[in-house]
Amino acid sequence: MQEQTVKLIECPRDAWQGLPRQIPTEIKVRYLRTLIDAGFRHIDAVSFVSPKAVPQMADSEAVLAQLAPPNDVEIIGIVVNEKGAERAIATGAVRTLGFPYSISPTFLRRNQKQSPEENLVVLKRVVERSKQAELGTVAYISMAFGNPYGDAWSVERVAEAVLMLQARGVDAISLADTVGTADPDLVGAVFSRVRANCELGVHLHSTRAGAAEKVLAAYDGGCRRFDAALAGLGGCPFAQNDLVGNIPTEEVCRALEKRGIQLSIEAALGPLLETTAQIGETFGSLSKIPLTEGRNTGRVFHHESPCSSGSRADAGQGRGDCRPASSRPGGDHPAGHRDAGFRADCGRDLSRKGNARAQAAHQPADHAKTKIAHALRGRSGKEPASGACVWPRQRGARE
Repeated sequence: MQEQTVKLIECPRDAWQGLPRQIPTEIKVRYLRTLIDAGFRHIDAVSFVSPKAVPQMADSEAVLAQLAPPNDVEIIGIVVNEKGAERAIATGAVRTLGFPYSISPTFLRRNQKQSPEENLVVLKRVVERSKQAELGTVAYISMAFGNPYGDAWSVERVAEAVLMLQARGVDAISLADTVGTADPDLVGAVFSRVRANCELGVHLHSTRAGAAEKVLAAYDGGCRRFDAALAGLGGCPFAQNDLVGNIPTEEVCRALEKRGIQLSIEAALGPLLETTAQIGETFGSLSKIPLTEGRNTGRVFHHESPCSSGSRADAGQGRGDCRPASSRPGGDHPAGHRDAGFRADCGRDLSRKGNARAQAAHQPADHAKTKIAHALRGRSGKEPASGACVWPRQRGARE
């Protein structure tokens, strides 16, 4: 097989951002360290947005301070304004600022409370600060393969957006199938038409069954940069009510093998998938996602969701939440603000006094957190630090 010729961006931020229960900082740090030890060198790990909108990412500075990533690891931090850019730069650990753009005005308003014109003004300032700090910038074009709002879309609009962003000095552009509805033919058509002098990648959302064909369509169209998340966790709640998970890292690896591409991290995927599933079950809800333990082993883990509500139609499709869509908290996509339709929080009753019984019923079991900590300790060689699970505050307010 060929040596690695593509760039794989692992996106734990996408996987974690929509989980309803706060992951302790120490577990995030150990998980990221495990990814690094396994060979991942490009990690979309944190975001610097309003903690009122995305509570799960409120500890981004603390995570990076404890992680202290080595110089050969690219940490991507998502920002939606200058304040976020300043926070990211101040960590000294972020190597690339990620900035969300969209050719859908409706999505920009839902996702960031910005008009297209306002978004470009902010982008200009973020790129300037990034260059001053000698960091890279990646711009994400959300709804690059169509949108559910009726906003105008065409391949030509995508191509124009790529050229426009490139002219504004970004170092990389990632085309996002934000709602996961693009079929392989459309993915191939877009990449066959769009050209850029900077690095051009893809941020796909997909069911597990449809992942491989989309990856190959992008690859055959010239794409060599792929965003992915282990087990396909995630989904953009700012986009629509029916969440579709991120493209699973393990499916990207399998698909690229068909083109003779061997990714160096494949051998480490089995244990990482198991730990990812444990995190998803403990701090959120996994809807029976099948996880292959390792290459060519044939073993599959089935993780039943603990919740009783919601449809089983999501089973095996990489969706991370079996609650009704109207009550899902979120934040998979690079984003800073929550649309009113997604303000409901499964933990909101827990903020009320005297509801200890409900809190006990929902709080992740200590033994589950301990199991995750021990698993990560075994892979990183470090003792787990103590840290209680902190529940997210009631959401919906914006800065």
